[in-house]
Amino acid sequence: LNQDWLWTYLGLMASHVPVDLIIEEDLDAEHLKGYDVLVLGGFNLESRHVAAIHEWVERGGLLVGTGGAAQLDVSGDPLPATEQLFAARQRPMAPREAAAVKVAKFQTPGLWPEPVELKPKGILHRLEPIDSGKPVATYDDGSVAAVEHSLGKGRTILLGFHPGFMLRDSGGTRSPARAWLAAPVIARLGRPRADIDDPGIETTVFEHDSGIAVLLSSFGPVSEGNRVVSVATDRPIREVTSSLRGPLEWERKGDRIEVTTPPVNRVDVVILR
Repeated sequence: LNQDWLWTYLGLMASHVPVDLIIEEDLDAEHLKGYDVLVLGGFNLESRHVAAIHEWVERGGLLVGTGGAAQLDVSGDPLPATEQLFAARQRPMAPREAAAVKVAKFQTPGLWPEPVELKPKGILHRLEPIDSGKPVATYDDGSVAAVEHSLGKGRTILLGFHPGFMLRDSGGTRSPARAWLAAPVIARLGRPRADIDDPGIETTVFEHDSGIAVLLSSFGPVSEGNRVVSVATDRPIREVTSSLRGPLEWERKGDRIEVTTPPVNRVDVVILR
């Protein structure tokens, strides 16, 4: 499952979402209180950690579980607490059954802005909603592929497949699957302070009395054509320049400044004054 976690991480980073990797020992009240969203993978988890996650969700966290998440304890026995956490039971498909599944359809409005069809990957699970669990996606055989559940002030989403594998096999961070993967996280966190319409470029914001600087760091091939950098600010802006290219075209759209910049080669800094 390391590949699933790796590609999930890359997909969120490419969506300009700040991401940390935390290990099982960090799943306690003290560590979790610093986070708004948790993506949980892996089949085995100690019951005490499930209890800590349950309390964290009740306080307002968003939990996204991937196929088989915390289905078993460290001894390989079923974890009933996980079923209560997600309001769903997980039933792994036999390889032959999984091979016949071609699509997962997300049709119910919620944390995803519009209906979408995906090619599920990984070790597929059929889900059985219980209590207040609500099906939000189905496989093409009609069985449930995802369940949402309101818990206290928070919410859980359980997927019956592995989103990182799906992203990897659908074209990587430049595929449409990246927007789907990041949508629930961005819905919870809000749009990043600064972003750019290129998943291969990382943005970092520096605030100063004299203005705002946005560091653009490119980790991929130089893209063709101009890009748009968007920065949220209520400060009055008079001019926008690039440290390499000089003055840039820009306009205010609501609470954001949108800047048109030439292709970024390695690194550049966009300065708003």
